[in-house]
Amino acid sequence: MSLLDVSRPGRLGLVEPVARARDGLIFYFLVTRKQPGTEYLSLKELRDFQVGPESYAAITKAELGATLEPQTIVEDVSDFFLRVRPDLYPLEALRRQREAYVVYTLVPGAKLPDGSRGTVTVRFGWGDQLESFSFRFSVPAPRR
Repeated sequence: MSLLDVSRPGRLGLVEPVARARDGLIFYFLVTRKQPGTEYLSLKELRDFQVGPESYAAITKAELGATLEPQTIVEDVSDFFLRVRPDLYPLEALRRQREAYVVYTLVPGAKLPDGSRGTVTVRFGWGDQLESFSFRFSVPAPRR
């Protein structure tokens, strides 16, 4: 499990624009199976993250007066890297990975301060066993 990238929504067309959103972040996670098994990929949808000490959902609610719904997409790792983000294509070993997925989520909301620091916690697993993973990040500059 790793955080591949954090970006601002742009013209990539990965997710639909969210009405009323002034900003947001797209988080890209690589999820790989450690051992062969028959369980399915499980996740709890990412709905919030911390910007400094504050909840982004709370900032959005205060500024926009609404809670905006995230959008999550799960793709096979090969399809994602070849079709969507070849710039993130990882080590050669990943090309041979049989059971790996890229999960990307747009969390829309209020304007984010460039360069601020944040923390995101996600829950992924196989079957009914979910684990929590936390990552620190910097808010990237807006796409032009």
